[in-house]
Amino acid sequence: MKVKWIPILGILSVAVMGLPSYAHARGGFEDMGGTLLIFLVIIIVVFLILREVVCWYWKINETLSVLKEIRDSLKDQSTISTTNQRDKSQVQNQSEIQRPEQTKYIKKVCPKCNHPYSLADYDPTAEHIYCSDCKEELPKS
Repeated sequence: MKVKWIPILGILSVAVMGLPSYAHARGGFEDMGGTLLIFLVIIIVVFLILREVVCWYWKINETLSVLKEIRDSLKDQSTISTTNQRDKSQVQNQSEIQRPEQTKYIKKVCPKCNHPYSLADYDPTAEHIYCSDCKEELPKS
């Protein structure tokens, strides 16, 4: 947001020029402490009121609350995502441990012609198995 310097300079010029002349009219700077304190309190109260008006006008408070909601939902999604990733990695690790009955369903490739084959397609009691494409003997393991 671009700062408008004219109102700020106006307030400062009143403070710089007005207070010393007021103090001189009252007889010096000795009894000006209370007046200066009142002036500062008034300036702070006006600043806080104007700040609330600016925040209301530009919907800053609403934007802030929406951003906080978005942040919280993203945190929730990231915790869910990391939990899901952890579960998937555990399932993947378990699936990498192959059981003997599952090894026959895994697709393998013929070493000569790269034709895919599965041990489940062949008789487990056969001594030799052959590629259906190039008729080359295939390894059983």
